[in-house]
Amino acid sequence: METILHRFARMLWDDQPADVSSAEKLYASLCPADTPDTFCWADLDYTDKTRSFWQPAQHYARMQTILKSFGEERLHRDGDYASRMIGALKYWLDHDYTNPNWWHNEIGMPLGIGNITILLYPLLDAETVSRAAALVGRGSMATLPA
Repeated sequence: METILHRFARMLWDDQPADVSSAEKLYASLCPADTPDTFCWADLDYTDKTRSFWQPAQHYARMQTILKSFGEERLHRDGDYASRMIGALKYWLDHDYTNPNWWHNEIGMPLGIGNITILLYPLLDAETVSRAAALVGRGSMATLPA
C-alpha cells in the first residue's frame, strides 16, 4: 500500500501548475476562521447549494493549486505554510460540506479531498487521515461490486 501511495503522490506532485503568482494570491487570501488552527477563504460562500459551479468546491481546488504550485519541498521546510494547509484541510473535515448534486458528493469532493490528503499525508496525524478517508470513502467508486 505504501508503494501505491508513494507513486500516486509522485504523480500529483510532478503535475505542477505553472502559475505560481495565482497560487501566491490564493495563499495570501487564506484567512483564519473561528480558531487559529483552521483556515478558509472569506470570498467563498460555504453555504452555497448551487448544483453546478458549487463555491465550496473551490476550497479544495485552491488548496491543490497552492500545494502543487509551491511544491513538496516547501511543506517540509516552512512550518507555517504546512500548518496553514493542514488547517485548511481540517476546516473542510470539520464542516463536511455537501451539495444537492450527487456528483459533488460522490465524485468531486472525494477526488479533491483524496488528492489533498495524499499530498499532505506525510505531515498528517492518524486522526486526520482517518477523517479524510471517511469522506473520500463516500465516493461512488467505493461502492463498486467486488
